[in-house]
Amino acid sequence: MSAAFDADPAQVVLRIATTLVADPHRVLDWYHGDGIASLGGFTAAQLVAAGHVAGVLAFLHGVLAAEDGAGGAG
Repeated sequence: MSAAFDADPAQVVLRIATTLVADPHRVLDWYHGDGIASLGGFTAAQLVAAGHVAGVLAFLHGVLAAEDGAGGAG
């Protein structure tokens, strides 16, 4: 089994989130405190705990794609 499948889902989400926001305290605040409107208003922590890691990852990848698109437009 590869290391990617052995990783803690919360750590994977947090690692990806740090590519968007470098400050680890802000990332943890987001993870535990900010609801994701497109995912029912639940926090990433709640979603990961409920087994909805794929939804959180899709959300983060969408944000990353939007960031890439915005960066290329300027």
